[in-house]
Amino acid sequence: MRFSLKSGLKILPVILIFLSILAFALDVKIISPKNGGYVSSEFLVGVSASDQKGIKLVELYVNGFKISEKSNEPYDFQIPVNVGQLKWKLQIGNYIASSPALTADGTIYIASKDTNLYAISSDGKIEWKFKTGGEVFSSPALGPDGTVYIGSSNTYLYAIKPDGSLKWKFKTNDRIVSSPSIGKDGTIYVGSYDGHLYAVTKDGKLVWKFKTGGWISSSPAITENAIYFGSSDDYFYAVTTTGKLIWKFKANNDITSSSAISNDGTIYFGSLDNFLYSINSDGTPKWKFETGDDIVSSPVIGPDGTIYATSKDGYLYAISSDGTQKWKFKTEKEITSSPLIGADGKIYVSSSDNMLYCLSSDGQLSWSFKAAAAIISSPAINLGGTIYFTTANGIIYAVQTSSFGLANSSWPKFKGNACNTALFGDKSGISSYLELKAIAYSKSGNKAQEVIKVIPDYVPPVLYFKAPKHGDFVKKEFTVETEAKDDNGISKVELYLQGQKIAEKLTPPYTFVIDLNTVQIPKIGSPNIENVGREIWKAKLNTDV
Repeated sequence: MRFSLKSGLKILPVILIFLSILAFALDVKIISPKNGGYVSSEFLVGVSASDQKGIKLVELYVNGFKISEKSNEPYDFQIPVNVGQLKWKLQIGNYIASSPALTADGTIYIASKDTNLYAISSDGKIEWKFKTGGEVFSSPALGPDGTVYIGSSNTYLYAIKPDGSLKWKFKTNDRIVSSPSIGKDGTIYVGSYDGHLYAVTKDGKLVWKFKTGGWISSSPAITENAIYFGSSDDYFYAVTTTGKLIWKFKANNDITSSSAISNDGTIYFGSLDNFLYSINSDGTPKWKFETGDDIVSSPVIGPDGTIYATSKDGYLYAISSDGTQKWKFKTEKEITSSPLIGADGKIYVSSSDNMLYCLSSDGQLSWSFKAAAAIISSPAINLGGTIYFTTANGIIYAVQTSSFGLANSSWPKFKGNACNTALFGDKSGISSYLELKAIAYSKSGNKAQEVIKVIPDYVPPVLYFKAPKHGDFVKKEFTVETEAKDDNGISKVELYLQGQKIAEKLTPPYTFVIDLNTVQIPKIGSPNIENVGREIWKAKLNTDV
């Protein structure tokens, strides 16, 4: 093809106009934190946005859930935000004992005494409701294909499609209060007041049933080789996936509590005899812990192995894996719901005193939220940090927290995970990263976005002085030895004297030689050595020398 100067002059203005448009196109960038970097439990997201026509709005999303928005610069977002504040509430029936199950995209499934199973969007709108033939006290469980399983007082186990239509129903011989659980192969396990545990295929066919000496209201917990559940005959059972008894353990009263399973195979459950039991996977007892009243809720397990259990005596108990009490937190009325452990280590517990409490890992109150009625069911939390709970007067609440999902432990909530499968190893609702998405809207109607992933580091580094010791005398020239450890590594250790930075080390050993003849410090008392372990957290350790 021949290219003449004349034709080139015609094309050149078009190219210049195109480049000019590109130069002023809508642009959005997440400046901080960096993609793949670490963040602590509190951090700032810095966003830059520009457009020739101006910026109308910038939104920030965490794990796909909108957290905040700004219409004016600077587009800086503090995370977390609006902690402890109500996002929405919704009336669904007149009494709710069911606990929510959550999908990854934010849909909430919850049942009510009004006989209905509800699907609710993450912004609080009813998507559909399915009417069962009786009152519902069971909690829904979600299959991998989106099927919702729920038991009803009319004796049926229901399988509901994601669009709200009936897939199938399976009849037992008495009402179902137990919540269904789902095995790795899709088998559904549910207890009935007829005294049987049922195993049902994902297309609604009976596989087997196992008879106990009482009615079953506890929900089964599942491992690869066993199903664990309690009965009103005072026994806790372990049966094989083919329905054969492995062992049974006798408590001193009914077992309505659902169990929790630790990483070492230990099973924890409560009884109406006031005790929390710790049982080896072979059925032999490890220990039991006495509370002041019945335990009807499920215990949960923290990342460090701490067991958290509630009792109708109104206390939340934190118990070491050896059975000793670490601390307890008192509410004003009985507790029938299970606690929940958030990704940042916060512990959430509700009570019949109408309150949702948020506690630190050492049992101190961080904040609380007052509802309109008693909270008798267990909460659920999504990856955007919204916690959902229901009240006895039929309201579901959505409250913002600082926890973006569940703690990375074997059993951080009732039924183990966000989908309520009660399957050991199911990590739904747990994420090892945070996805940050910034969306900018221009005044001309365009939008652009940027997405990054960051790694949360909620545990501060361990930092201490090896030498000198607190109270030691030192000469004008002396050596400071420090030790710093963290699972994600230490990026820097800084040394301060009287608040003045005098040295830093990027790699171990974190040893500093101090010459007071050359270091200028305020002449007020003895020098105060301050060692700052800078990773993400600014952990400080002080000693006077």
